Amino acid sequence: RDMDAIMGRDANLVAKIREAAAELTVSFVGLVSTPVPAIIATDFRAVCRMVEKETGLPTIAVRTDGTRLYDRGASAACDALVQKFTAPIPHDAMRTGLGVLGLTPLDFSREERASLHALLGREDTPIRFFDRLDDFREAARLKELLVVSPAGLKAARRLQRQWGIPIRAELPPAFIHEAFSAVLSRLAALLQDGQQREILIVHQQILANGLRLAICQRFPALPAGAVTVGSFFLLDRELQWEGDLHFRGEQDFHAYLQAHPDAIVIGDALLARAVPEPFGGTLLDLPHFALSGRKAPMHPSRTLEYAKNSISN
Repeated sequence: RDMDAIMGRDANLVAKIREAAAELTVSFVGLVSTPVPAIIATDFRAVCRMVEKETGLPTIAVRTDGTRLYDRGASAACDALVQKFTAPIPHDAMRTGLGVLGLTPLDFSREERASLHALLGREDTPIRFFDRLDDFREAARLKELLVVSPAGLKAARRLQRQWGIPIRAELPPAFIHEAFSAVLSRLAALLQDGQQREILIVHQQILANGLRLAICQRFPALPAGAVTVGSFFLLDRELQWEGDLHFRGEQDFHAYLQAHPDAIVIGDALLARAVPEPFGGTLLDLPHFALSGRKAPMHPSRTLEYAKNSISN
């Protein structure tokens, strides 16, 4: 409770955790900060020590404050798990396997995750998707890390610094072509007239970068800089191309479309709510669960109807 946090009654929280741990089969305890503990600077290291002493369970703290977006919290949680559980190994130890970081249900639908699992599973190497605690414990033994969303970058770079594991921040081209074939086909139909139009991809950065590469390869006649990535979420400088955009809010997105009234926007249909009137461009639906809570693309004819209903509701 807020008053417990403000008055420093940490023992109450520890007692509740002890009772829960006695009833559940758990491997560790995670403390995720909310605005009040963040404002009063709760000493989470001390609370973690108290919990570990009372429960015998390893405990991590995710120092969120309730004022930022989902990817920062996911990034902090993944990094905290790596810090706590990755076991040291000799630097000359044999390395094997591929680790996939950032495969969260907020960034990928169930079907997209299954497609990526199947594609990577064809490779003759063990894969760790960091969905089990053992994957974090054995992370230092990995031969390579594949980061598929910005939420996994911080943890991957920690593993790279500490254990020299190389990183690839990308999605396999075969996955992009398979998972987003419908978007690419609709884009091909729009570009048939040969008219030069700006293309804006709005999603998490690594997926958007992969889709941009697929578009540039499929349509080599597009001029340099015709495809731009924009995101409301983390935009890592090392992965940015010149001209990529970080939208601080819907107003920035709205302003971009006012400046590019004929653009093709590849993004969640919910973005239609922020499209200026009049707008002569096209919105191709690319669902982002973190944005709208939708997992599958809708029929093109329903995009504007969906947006209008979302506004009225």
